[in-house]
Amino acid sequence: MRRIIAGSAAALFAAVGMAAATAVFAQDNSAFVKERQGFMDQQQKDVNAIGAFGKGQGDQATALDKANDLVALTPKLIGYFDGKQNTSSDAMPGVSYAKPEIWQSFDKFKAVVPVLQAEEAKLVDAVKSGDPQATADQLAKMYKNGCGACHTDYRAPKH
Repeated sequence: MRRIIAGSAAALFAAVGMAAATAVFAQDNSAFVKERQGFMDQQQKDVNAIGAFGKGQGDQATALDKANDLVALTPKLIGYFDGKQNTSSDAMPGVSYAKPEIWQSFDKFKAVVPVLQAEEAKLVDAVKSGDPQATADQLAKMYKNGCGACHTDYRAPKH
């Protein structure tokens, strides 16, 4: 009888331990996804400031600072996805909008980053030129060929 009770207690402790570990893991994943989303939000804020200059509503110095910020942020992008399959929209519905396709074709996903970096370098040059229209045109190209290339294929719609 003691063996049964001891075995049951051990099983109960193991189950409680696993449940606690799963809860911590889920919290860690949620925090990680929020951090990733904050990273993307920062990129969008930079794009918005550059876009304001492109519309003649913002100043060149701010736009240049934000364009350089984009250039500095982009190398960190892949780190928010590499090995993080458990943070996909399938694994975390309503929390994450990163489609599982990211990890199913990770090399294709990563190939967008150099394209984005090339477009960002051209954006920096456009802002430096002081020409708002050239900036707006290059921002549109960067958005289409860089940001849009990922978001079209790899981001689930937000409901």
